[in-house]
Amino acid sequence: MKRTLLSLFSLLCIASTYAISLNGKEYTIDTLSMYPVGPGTTFYELRMQRIDAVSRLDCWLLAVDTRDPYVQVQQVLGKGKVTGCEVPSSMAKRSTTDKEIYFGGVNGDFFAYEAPVGTTIINGQYALTPFGSGGGRRHGGIDAEGRGVTAYTHTYSMKVTTPANATLDIHHVNDYRDENQLVLFNHHLGTTTGTNAYGTEVKIQLLEGETWKTTGTMKAKVLAKEENVGSMPLAADYAVLSGHGSMQKELNKLNVGDELTLSFEMRLDDELVNVAQLIGGDHYEAMILDDGKVAQSGF
Repeated sequence: MKRTLLSLFSLLCIASTYAISLNGKEYTIDTLSMYPVGPGTTFYELRMQRIDAVSRLDCWLLAVDTRDPYVQVQQVLGKGKVTGCEVPSSMAKRSTTDKEIYFGGVNGDFFAYEAPVGTTIINGQYALTPFGSGGGRRHGGIDAEGRGVTAYTHTYSMKVTTPANATLDIHHVNDYRDENQLVLFNHHLGTTTGTNAYGTEVKIQLLEGETWKTTGTMKAKVLAKEENVGSMPLAADYAVLSGHGSMQKELNKLNVGDELTLSFEMRLDDELVNVAQLIGGDHYEAMILDDGKVAQSGF
């Protein structure tokens, strides 16, 4: 049975046999408990005691070996959608099936009107690219090869090419559709796009053998088109392109059965990466842990 880890990150736990220095302060480290909790996963409870003071840091850490074929690191949305709020224990219980057991996790990102403020990717599919840019927050996640990735900055590009060889920019995913914009909606938003009637919406489905990715090309076909209706239904097996103004005119040219090419790029610190899971963080000048080294200031 495959077992899946619920979420992406634990903020900080650093194990050592002796002591470490943080911000010029010396700490001894005592391992209070250590035991396996799942395939390739070990739980640690650590106490970091100040050498010259009574203060201490208590840390809880899950160390996950992502090379283990029976464990995965994956994001889960509160109540299964970008606008939902839910405690991790409830998310784990709701997400567990007879094939996957969610056994560990922690809250992530920050929230505005119940939605994450950072760019969110789940299983290679954009769940949210916030209107504007997602801010200057750091992001972290897992790439398509199962490796951990972090970034001070991130950028994304999403384009769709029509049978008429017109290439259209997709402005963002699962957020407000503004004037003359083309927005991609999917089931991570909820049950409908939530748009008004001033636009055209096209239901698309990836061709057989294709999977969603954040860097690469995908082929899709048009399943349906609605003009001046709005709030097209959403489901897990398809997505919706929604256009207003000039983008509505372009979508009006499409017909059911047309084949589209989706071309996506995600860059983390200017490096092209095919990201499988991505979650937003904070915007401090230094990360707590960077390239295996503990930051000494700025956190």
